[in-house]
Amino acid sequence: MVSYPVFCLPFIVLLFVQLGLNQNECIESKCGCGCPIVQFPFKIKDSKLDHCGYPGFDLSCIDKHETVLELPAIPVKFFVRSIDYESRVLEVYEPNNCFLRQLLGLNFSFSSPFEFQPKFLKNCSIFDCSPSEGDIGYENSCSIIDTCYQLRAVLSDYIDISDFEKPSCTKMGDISVSWVSREYSLFLSWTNPNCSICEAERKNCKWKSNGTEGEIECFHIPKPIRGKSAKIIATSVVLGSFLLILVVVTVSHIYSSSKEREEYEARIEQFLDDYRALKPTRYSFADIKKITNQFKEKLGQGAYGIVFKGRLFQ
Repeated sequence: MVSYPVFCLPFIVLLFVQLGLNQNECIESKCGCGCPIVQFPFKIKDSKLDHCGYPGFDLSCIDKHETVLELPAIPVKFFVRSIDYESRVLEVYEPNNCFLRQLLGLNFSFSSPFEFQPKFLKNCSIFDCSPSEGDIGYENSCSIIDTCYQLRAVLSDYIDISDFEKPSCTKMGDISVSWVSREYSLFLSWTNPNCSICEAERKNCKWKSNGTEGEIECFHIPKPIRGKSAKIIATSVVLGSFLLILVVVTVSHIYSSSKEREEYEARIEQFLDDYRALKPTRYSFADIKKITNQFKEKLGQGAYGIVFKGRLFQ
């Protein structure tokens, strides 16, 4: 009979595997295919793994598998195109190209961990012009209260903005942003936490265990296996577990049977030792003549013949 610990073996193995995974539960994730990898200091909002991210680095997943960065202090929603963890640069965009009006109210002086990436920083003046003015500068159309506004961001460092100071154009403000007009992208950067060293070593970054507040450390997480390789590994694990259980059950059965046989033989030997004196003994005619001293003393008549007195010799 197979004991309970044998049947519990697979569950014990799974328990240790689960405990191992829990040690590195802050693995990288995505909002969908083609989306940027999300890892520390970022985390996906409402993922119940708050300790896996840095304050202010919350991302959300919305319809069509888009990754979104929301700044709680202002009503601006950025769609994330890419994240460079080594350079600490975040590329964001607005799918409807309606950045300009939102950027006018954007101010990173609050407690946001982000700022415009200095490498692409440009001074711009935003004008609200009528459609007849043509495509000058960066054109951006936003629909606000069912009214279409033609907004243009003019690079004031390179273009004379006096051409736009006319009745048909109204200056709405000046901003300094880091953007690339070809991709309609804005570039945000962050200073802390600095995981550049970890990324350079092809490692991940996390809160330091038992460290002071704000300390981080590098660690390695194997990349997740997907597709056909994952199916092969999963099948191998299932078959391997089945074969392991089969071998354990077979060995346990053989061991139990052998042990029962040994115990049975031991009981037989003990019985023979205890009752050896009662075991019948066969004697030859010559032995009987010797035992009865040549049939010298007759005792009487028995069912099988005459009974003679004799003496057994050990």
